Amino acid sequence: MEERRVNTPPTLITQQVFVLGLGGGCSANMNLHYHDLRGTCFAVTKKHVLTARHILCEDDFVTPLFDATSGKALNGRAFVISRSGTKVASFVSFLSPMEVKVVHSSVEHDWAMLELVDPALEFPAYFQLCRQSELPQLTAETVDLKALVAPIGQFIRSAVRDLEIWSDDYQRVLQYDKNHTQIIVDHGLYRGSCGSPYVNHRGKVVALHLESDNEGQNASLVVKPARKRNASTTLELTKRVDEVIDHVTDLSAVYASTRIGVVLANVPDLIELIDEQNQIL
Repeated sequence: MEERRVNTPPTLITQQVFVLGLGGGCSANMNLHYHDLRGTCFAVTKKHVLTARHILCEDDFVTPLFDATSGKALNGRAFVISRSGTKVASFVSFLSPMEVKVVHSSVEHDWAMLELVDPALEFPAYFQLCRQSELPQLTAETVDLKALVAPIGQFIRSAVRDLEIWSDDYQRVLQYDKNHTQIIVDHGLYRGSCGSPYVNHRGKVVALHLESDNEGQNASLVVKPARKRNASTTLELTKRVDEVIDHVTDLSAVYASTRIGVVLANVPDLIELIDEQNQIL
């Protein structure tokens, strides 16, 4: 099966998209296990990124891994973002990581807004969001969308040494759901792409990627945390089985029929929140 082509996006766009991980605490040089790579996020203000809420949760995709009051990761850990990383044995070294905390989230529409913990830090650029009047129309000339992703699954199973943000080809918009809060686009995405933006030809964000759908079966794109294992002679076999499962899950996502995203312009409370933060900043 032919691998779909991806492109390295322009530098300015790259600066607005990040890999999101769950580490043992933010430091200048961080090594995260592959299973601690959670997904993708993107800047929507000078100090805030947007992602899918479920990648900040346990394996049930509901129980949060963050404190409801402080927004910080539980158990002394930290949510960190970086534009890139490098393979180091079974770990990825995050380059110039920045700690973030959850400030708002929605279970209903599966989004979360995170804020930079260090008040001295700011993003050099951030995305503009499409408004309702700018959304793609479902005609033969439908404006195509592309995703800017952190292809974690591809990175883990390949010989590539650097983890960088990739740009998918422009894909066809197929339909909206009945409430126009979700959009369905042709072709699935790499595992680890949850939280990535769907952008139009003008570089504006139309939707937030939630999942790939493979013939009616949802293929989760979350890179799940490592499971607890007993030290035994079966450890190596278990590791091999996990590798095969990860590989199959990644392929099922990449070659899924469609991708599904939440249409940001049709989530009024989120739009109001982002506009409010931009006015304050």
